[in-house]
Amino acid sequence: MLKPWLSAASFPVTVRAGAWRAALVGLVAFVMPILGGCGFHLRGQAQLPPEMAVTYIQTEGSPSEPPSALKLTLQRALEANGVTVTQDPGQAQARLIILHEKSRRRTLAAGAGGDSREYTFTYTVDYTATKADGTPLIPKETIVRARDLLYSESDVLGRDAGEEIVLRDLRSDIARSILLRLQLINQP
Repeated sequence: MLKPWLSAASFPVTVRAGAWRAALVGLVAFVMPILGGCGFHLRGQAQLPPEMAVTYIQTEGSPSEPPSALKLTLQRALEANGVTVTQDPGQAQARLIILHEKSRRRTLAAGAGGDSREYTFTYTVDYTATKADGTPLIPKETIVRARDLLYSESDVLGRDAGEEIVLRDLRSDIARSILLRLQLINQP
């Protein structure tokens, strides 16, 4: 068996640990400025404008109805980024208004027996953001996300679970897109 020209066994244990630690620290010290310089930020660390510090999320349903899944996803995302989401519009400095939300399933392919084998799920959201006084922060915008899902004839029980996972992923993508757009409010 051939030995590599530089193996861990050729160094004393204390030198190996110290050398690897120094190499790792050096690599991190080299890579982090590069990532920071290109605008990379860890997911979930949005730099939202101060106007969004206390936000009310308004959806198309009445306040007495249970909140939509998208509203809950947006609420968690905003709170994870230091925003206080209020249930009282009078306390809010800003409003994130979901004007319209729609999910749709379309059959792409059917099997020999007429059963659906592949679907496309489309999630569409119209939204806007305003200050408490009604001044627009973001004019009306539409976000559309889509995913394909294949079904196996042998996995009938997994069909509903797969559909819910796709819809949850689409809502998460839309929430991230809205957060990214909110970051651009005060950008030149």
